[in-house]
Amino acid sequence: MNGEGHAGVTLAFWVTHNDYAFAVRAVGASRLFEIGDVADISVLAGLHTLRARHADGVVAAGVGWSSGHRSATDDPFHEPVLVGSAQLNFNYVLVGTGVDGFVGVGHSTRYYGVGLALALGAFE
Repeated sequence: MNGEGHAGVTLAFWVTHNDYAFAVRAVGASRLFEIGDVADISVLAGLHTLRARHADGVVAAGVGWSSGHRSATDDPFHEPVLVGSAQLNFNYVLVGTGVDGFVGVGHSTRYYGVGLALALGAFE
């Protein structure tokens, strides 16, 4: 994505067990006010790096399937990607806020983003 402004969204389902983290996620990013978008569906495995009272952190890498449009005249692309994701949550019981980051690298595309997160779950 080469535009100046982007909007994105991540929907992820994380499961943690002691030091390990696993996720299934969907990511989408689009240029603002011009044609160009990218999305992926991915499976990730990694580490549950922070386990503290009212704080939770995960970092993971995996593989996914990406698709999108580079411009208004291009045909849609579809390709496998290597992906990464990290999330730092500050929580209280069932709801948390935090920071979420994602990256995807394929043969012909690269994308990344960082944003605010709303986390729902059973935090310990």
